[in-house]
Amino acid sequence: MIRETNVYEQFILDLITNVNFIRTKTAAACMCNYFPRISDTDAYIYIHSCQKLGYILTTEDGWCISKPHYHRMSENDTTISAIDKFRYNSIESINGLHISKSDMNIADCMMIVADMMPLSENYILSPSPWYISFVAKSESDPQGRLFQITTFRKGEEDAMGELLMTGYNFTDKEFRKQVRRIAILDDENKVKSVPSLGFTSLCVLDDEEPNGLRIVEKRKQETSWDDLR
Repeated sequence: MIRETNVYEQFILDLITNVNFIRTKTAAACMCNYFPRISDTDAYIYIHSCQKLGYILTTEDGWCISKPHYHRMSENDTTISAIDKFRYNSIESINGLHISKSDMNIADCMMIVADMMPLSENYILSPSPWYISFVAKSESDPQGRLFQITTFRKGEEDAMGELLMTGYNFTDKEFRKQVRRIAILDDENKVKSVPSLGFTSLCVLDDEEPNGLRIVEKRKQETSWDDLR
């Protein structure tokens, strides 16, 4: 019989149930930033506790996957009994799994969510172009800010920029001041492809950085909507 989860295990379970596919280090960062007293070591203990209890799957190359999503990602392993053959509900690698574009886009955007926890705790998933959105406010900034996160994949940068130019923009100039858009690029040399449509931070993935992200361009909020003038 699977025992009840504690508050920290439930946090991980809710996170992975929601996003289905996430880097283990991102899940750990979400927990550490949400619970200030939790260390990185503690976070990994709770993640692997959820794994050993049979709630989630983990991979040796650094990913967490919900069991229902694993069924969809695997063409050859479609039963619970097949999954449970792996010791402690762990598999070696995501290689061979069907990882959709949406899976990877959400996984990348969740790195921003993790970095901004707990302000980002009420994030929602959505289709392209904004894979993740949330409203955040704090004591120092009590006015709610709308954060929208997207990706600019290699070879698609110009097309993505044009897509955003033709829609998905706010006409109310006062409300634009409350919008903070963030782009994750594959190629940092393509920052000019990101239009001035509310973007304040452009970044790339970088394993050398503590949070896995490196900002390659910061834009002033005052000029971040210049392409609509």
